[in-house]
Amino acid sequence: MTTVPTIHSSSFFHSDSARESRTRYLMASDLLMYPFLDIDSSNAFRSSGSRETPMRVTPSMTRGIAESAFNTFRQESAYGEVKEVYANTSIHMRATDTILLSQGRYHIRMSVEFENLERAIVSAIRNDVEDQDVAVAFSGGLDSGLVAAISKDYARSVTLYTSGRDQSYDVVMAQDMSEKLGLPWLHIPITEENIEARLREMITITGTSSPLTLSFELPMFFVCRTVHEKYIIGGQGSDELFYGYNKYVGLPDDELVRMRKSDLGKLISSTIPHETMVADHFGKKIFYPYMDPLVTMQVNAMDLSVLRPRDGDSRKMLLRDVARDLGYPFIADKRKKAAQYGSGTMDLVRDVAKKKGMTYPELVDSIYKDIFE
Repeated sequence: MTTVPTIHSSSFFHSDSARESRTRYLMASDLLMYPFLDIDSSNAFRSSGSRETPMRVTPSMTRGIAESAFNTFRQESAYGEVKEVYANTSIHMRATDTILLSQGRYHIRMSVEFENLERAIVSAIRNDVEDQDVAVAFSGGLDSGLVAAISKDYARSVTLYTSGRDQSYDVVMAQDMSEKLGLPWLHIPITEENIEARLREMITITGTSSPLTLSFELPMFFVCRTVHEKYIIGGQGSDELFYGYNKYVGLPDDELVRMRKSDLGKLISSTIPHETMVADHFGKKIFYPYMDPLVTMQVNAMDLSVLRPRDGDSRKMLLRDVARDLGYPFIADKRKKAAQYGSGTMDLVRDVAKKKGMTYPELVDSIYKDIFE
């Protein structure tokens, strides 16, 4: 068998129907490819969500010329189903898909790993919410947005809850996305008048003394305290699992793996137990679909080159691919701030502390000592 070069792309071929693209074929002369180029494309292609320059493959491109052009982008091919390129349409290309160049024809190799991951995420969410009335802890970003979209297909009812300061980033983004999803949305206000009391209440329930943990857990605390649904689902764990934190960008492989392992450890040993205590106190149960064993197994089996972020815009590209493939490009394109900043809670607690002549850590320490000493 002749060995053929492969091209591994992190971008997307545009399609009106991602699912239809799995069985439709292209002419090589009409195939648009988006290799690893950080150059703005024309306005026509920018509308498809790509920021990269398209390359048109033409019949006049000999195999040698094409191989030379693509040499920089070759990687080991993924395992999967091969589709020959024959019809006049365009298709959707995902981070784990592969193009095969052979004797003037171009083939799409669709990654089994990606298909398995997508099925695992859908299955985890379905198992959590099917036939239930569900509250989504909703920031309006990629992680909770995808959870909400999939939950809509299986839950008896889905309501989106966003806690935060009026007109904070999360509140504005969440309201916009709720309208696109066609789901009911409720804003839970966090204000200077209620934040100190809720902070004290959370410390009493959990015994948590870390100012950082308390600041990013305040939005979830407000959700647990407010919603009438028993079951709450959200996007917790996605940043750790899919290498989504900005601090991961540019790290050497060994340091990247070590830091991500440490962050997953903190999530499992500290964050989730904290949230579980809060949920139990209010008679709720929180689901963590991104921490589902099957989902984590699928992600951890993937090559680090597929998962690592090249820059800030390529973080969690696999999860963005899933959102696009399921028909939610507006979710895939969302950018998210950390919970304590997106919700405005960090600014609020700092303002409250400042009015008392303290720093925020000093305020937390004084509340903790007042409760437990």
